[in-house]
Amino acid sequence: SDPEAQAYLRSWPDAAKQTLTTAYRHSWIFAERRNILMSQVRQELHNHQIPYALHKGLGYLYSMYPDPAIRMMNDVDILIGEQDKERVYALLEKIGLERFVIDPPHPCAQLFQLRSKKFFIDVHHRISWPHQTRIPASHILRQASIRTPEGEFVFRSTEQFLFHIYHMCKEQLLRKHIPLRAYMELRELFLRLNDSLLSVTHRAKRWGLHRMLNLSLWLLESSYPGLLSP
Repeated sequence: SDPEAQAYLRSWPDAAKQTLTTAYRHSWIFAERRNILMSQVRQELHNHQIPYALHKGLGYLYSMYPDPAIRMMNDVDILIGEQDKERVYALLEKIGLERFVIDPPHPCAQLFQLRSKKFFIDVHHRISWPHQTRIPASHILRQASIRTPEGEFVFRSTEQFLFHIYHMCKEQLLRKHIPLRAYMELRELFLRLNDSLLSVTHRAKRWGLHRMLNLSLWLLESSYPGLLSP
């Protein structure tokens, strides 16, 4: 719908257009398979009245991506209460997912794999590693106040923005590759903040993320000059 974008795409070589089209088709098929699996997960969790929230990538589909095939992902992150983790693990195994063994085990999450589709579900029961944050899981779940058409809960853009900062810093500390998409999502989440920057700063202080927020704001201003200006 953007004339400038359409004109730019028309200028691409045919081979590049075909590569982009093929990638989109593969992503769309994968998204449909993901939706089928997540509908099973959703049904099991709802039937057993287990509260949960969509976290990170899948949650972003409701805040910044109009088409689920645009945001390629081979795993889904969900957040649950620590008291429910064994019940959730049993339900995921019931529908055919297998625990992905990590040595040593992750202290805050358990990864499940659907081998036939090369797809993962990462079940988080805490957000407190490797940083010394002050974010109880029960408090985090209560922040997921937006309900999707399918009945799942997702976070507002303000909480998504802070959690995105948290995970970018975590990946950096673990010396993992941070894709360019993560920086673009940081900008988009900032532009979609539900609250004033002052309110976001107060929230970051309560959660022990104040320094990470300052670093991210510096990064945004350095990457997009004028973005933070009044």
